[in-house]
Amino acid sequence: MLRLVTTIGLLCAFAMAQDQTLHLNFGVFPTDKPKVMYQKLKPVIEAIRKPIAHQLGRPVSIHLRLFDDISQGRGELEQGRVDFARVDSSGFVFANQLQNPYVLLAVELNKGLKRSNGLIVTRADSGIQTLEDLKGKRFAFGDPLSSTGSFLPKALLLHAGIDAKNLRSHDYLDRSDFAVFSVLSGTHDAGAISAEHFQKHCDLEDIHVLQVVEDVSNPWICNSTLDQEIREAITSALIVIEDSEVLDALGCSGFIEASVDEFRIIEDAMKEANNFMPQTSSPE
Repeated sequence: MLRLVTTIGLLCAFAMAQDQTLHLNFGVFPTDKPKVMYQKLKPVIEAIRKPIAHQLGRPVSIHLRLFDDISQGRGELEQGRVDFARVDSSGFVFANQLQNPYVLLAVELNKGLKRSNGLIVTRADSGIQTLEDLKGKRFAFGDPLSSTGSFLPKALLLHAGIDAKNLRSHDYLDRSDFAVFSVLSGTHDAGAISAEHFQKHCDLEDIHVLQVVEDVSNPWICNSTLDQEIREAITSALIVIEDSEVLDALGCSGFIEASVDEFRIIEDAMKEANNFMPQTSSPE
């Protein structure tokens, strides 16, 4: 009888532990092929799960969701279907302005800096030397809602006196690597790409950099409805990561806390980018 009571007690304790498990949905804006994104994010998710569980004193399960594109990701954020996420800078600006806003947990560091670069490139043999030379040319953007793939390059083109009507054509190819291949193949004369894909796919003999696109590095954000204790646990777990294999897989050198003010330049560029498509006057 005593053994039966003990067994029942253990089963109840196990059931209670299962009920106490914190289930978190983690969303990721795509920057590469799904397989590559999974390989980047899986190690860091495993690295933070145990410290979060230790700090909260309860089991933690993190479900990784790879969005098909930024538009889908924004929709999931807006519906509150993810608890925390890795987004780009414009994604945070968007998420921070929702009715139930998302707040900063931390940002990735690149060689110790809260900055990451995109690039506007052309083929080395194109004869194009400056942004002004892009008039009448074909331009490849990445995702239309991307910081370095769309908003920031548009702002820079506008500063150079170029909007959509000055280009022969412009297309959105959804991913930075697609833009790289399109420029290299000659389908487009120039394009907006990430520094990561530049390093991975480009040879300086083949590609000429027209402009560096300065961006704030990838923010990790969470729904403001998430308990403060959980938020702090996630931030703490990110900041203490020192495993070089985990960080190298993600393509960063660490994490650090940041403020909303650091994203004002991105918000301004997003507003300015609205002028890339000239407004047509309505007939009176």
